[in-house]
Amino acid sequence: MPKILIVSSGAAFMMDTLKKGFDEAGIESFRCEPFSEMIEGYSEYIDMILLYANEDMIKDTDFLKTVSDTCEENFMHLFAVGYPNELTAIEKEINVSLISAEFTRPFDVKELIAGVKAIALGEMASDSGIKQPEKKHILICNDDNDFLQNVKKALSPKYRVTAIQRGILAATLAEKDMPDLILLGYELPVTSGPRVMEMIRAKKKTAGIPIVFLTKHADRDTVMKVMQLRPQGYMIKSSNYEDIIVSVDNFFATGQWKNIQVRL
Repeated sequence: MPKILIVSSGAAFMMDTLKKGFDEAGIESFRCEPFSEMIEGYSEYIDMILLYANEDMIKDTDFLKTVSDTCEENFMHLFAVGYPNELTAIEKEINVSLISAEFTRPFDVKELIAGVKAIALGEMASDSGIKQPEKKHILICNDDNDFLQNVKKALSPKYRVTAIQRGILAATLAEKDMPDLILLGYELPVTSGPRVMEMIRAKKKTAGIPIVFLTKHADRDTVMKVMQLRPQGYMIKSSNYEDIIVSVDNFFATGQWKNIQVRL
């Protein structure tokens, strides 16, 4: 059974209503105040977090960072509820690729619960008995959040897309979820793209996952260094998103990646 943590300060009646609705929908729910220690304490027992925003919450950047790190490190769904200015403030502190859905106040409780349940069951089809349509899974890792979101938006109609910013998590998620293709930033901070590729290729389980490097440099020396690592291909990050879709489609149809330079 999926488990969700509802995070809110005050609004007791609405929290009771949401909790009752989730429980009736087959989603075990918990409630807590917006404190980092409580998020960390619940992290081992939940699959999803719902932030019911208010002015105090959106000003607490340390708390929002804790939520962001917890969701990213544990591959949790994150949902945000609030007025437009509150959702905008949350997006400034939390990588938007981590937010599975946003609900603008005022909202319909039944629609919110149905939306959360649909996303939860999409991740847990084998547990729910609901058969989901098969989509190729693409893992994108890059430290440019705008680029991540635009590529994810372009590919999501056809593919299941996971977008993350930290290289070390790409290696972890590759083993956990076995994506069909990894689009991996070459110039990543902390753990570089080549090092992440080494980690993925070093394990028998993940060694065969196709990897395409993303680089912002189009000079010959950089391209040669990239290709010496023997990825499936490379993409210069000046790309047209339509070209990305065509290249991904062609890769899954033929098994061959056509190196592209896209113009954004």
